[in-house]
Amino acid sequence: EKGIGGLWDGFVPWGVVQAVLKGGVFGLAHAAATNALVPLAEDGKIPMQLALALAGGIGGGFQGYVLSPTLLMKTRVMTNPVFREKMSLIRTTWLSFAIGADVIKKEGISALMKGANVFATKRVFDWSTRYFFSDLFESFFTNVKGAPLTGIEKSLVFNLRHSPAGCSCSQNARRKEGRRCCLTFQI
Repeated sequence: EKGIGGLWDGFVPWGVVQAVLKGGVFGLAHAAATNALVPLAEDGKIPMQLALALAGGIGGGFQGYVLSPTLLMKTRVMTNPVFREKMSLIRTTWLSFAIGADVIKKEGISALMKGANVFATKRVFDWSTRYFFSDLFESFFTNVKGAPLTGIEKSLVFNLRHSPAGCSCSQNARRKEGRRCCLTFQI
């Protein structure tokens, strides 16, 4: 009924905040974890592949906790029947903030973190498996080739990691999303 513009309900402001923060918070946490874990790997205390996978997981977990409130608010807006009416972008944005204030007023500030532990845990496993398989494939192809990979070969390895990482998603996600879980990441 609202046409293509209805797709933007919930995106402004919550989706915009997610889009702006998503990479930054992951990168910050990943860099901090990498700086802490790589020296341990260089000293031989843990394998380098483990250090890099853990750093990816730490970045993902931090990302999950930071993005959780915006994900909750975006979902509340998209499922609110008020947004089925035809309104301007400014009006929907204002009502989105009003819904956020209402959630805090009625349920308390902690309500913004509902489901955060599950979401952050999922992000830990998502990012850990991405880094694990990326490093695994890069090591494998470097050993097969007997020389460092070119930029194009590294790009191929980078994209190849998504198939097994996607299929290693949690049992809960498989049950919830069905077959789509593993099909999403196929090349």
